[in-house]
Amino acid sequence: MPVATTWATFNEARQTGITKTTEALEKLYKTKPADLVELVEKQNGFAGMPKAIRDALEHEGLSAPEIDHVKKWPDQQKEDVRLALLDAMKSNRAVLSRWKLHNGSNEDTIIETSANLTTITFYSPWSKVKAAAGDVTVDVD
Repeated sequence: MPVATTWATFNEARQTGITKTTEALEKLYKTKPADLVELVEKQNGFAGMPKAIRDALEHEGLSAPEIDHVKKWPDQQKEDVRLALLDAMKSNRAVLSRWKLHNGSNEDTIIETSANLTTITFYSPWSKVKAAAGDVTVDVD
């Protein structure tokens, strides 16, 4: 959850696993813009925050703080996601993205694959939930 997320949005995401970011990622997978497919096919193609990804997330309605939040994800986490997307594309599987909190100390990504679906679940530690001025943020190291 990026800076200035409302408590209502945070609580809804906790219950459903759906965030603006997970929705944007699913839309981008479904539409498969050519410049993003090229990055999916390139080793470490998501490292940092390539302009094509930033532009695509912005096009899907993410704000600058939300995009910066994604940029802060560990590069290994982004690489794991890239590999899962590449495998899903090659296998013609749908992709579902979800977000959850967990009791661990670090971010984690769990990828589950079935015959027709790849589920990517992003886990954030409860310890990184911060409240400020009536809003909530989940930090990323």
